[in-house]
Parts: sequence; C-alpha cells; structure tokens
Amino acid sequence: MIPGESYVLRVGTHCGVERLGLPVNGVFWITDEAGATSTDWLPAQWLASVDDGLIPLTIMLSADRSELNAEVAGHAVAYRPIADTDPEEFCA
Repeated sequence: MIPGESYVLRVGTHCGVERLGLPVNGVFWITDEAGATSTDWLPAQWLASVDDGLIPLTIMLSADRSELNAEVAGHAVAYRPIADTDPEEFCA
C-alpha cells in the first residue's frame, strides 16, 4: 500500500474492528478509540455499512507509516501499529 493513497479493505466484524484482522503492509493495526469497552467494538456510525459480517473500510496510510486512517460513512478512526505491550485479543 502506498502512503497517501486510499484503498478499500473489507474487514470482518465478528470480533469488532478495534483491531484490523488483516495486516496492511505487513503490520497489524489497533485503535485506541475503542478503549477498554469490549472485544466487539464497532463505531455506531459504521453499523449500517456492515454486510454479511464484513465492512468496507476506506483506508489511508500516513506518509511516515505510523498511522492508518479508516473511514466509513463519513466517520474516520485512526489506527496505530499493534505494540508488544498491547493486550492479547480474546475473541471466540
């Protein structure tokens, strides 16, 4: 993925979107916006865009590759690379 260009990434929503289930440029991503709410976090503005358990995210990687922005229905969420200090994901 080229920084500054937008792409559409279809992501599963079974475990929410606090973490993107697919790597982008070999990196897995997490948002701090979800906080400690639950393992199935999904912005309310994105709910209507879920179709058959998938959501199409318009994503863009920052120039320095330290942030990935995902947008759906005019609502953007910032993601950062998952760090070793982030808790493990537990979703059944």
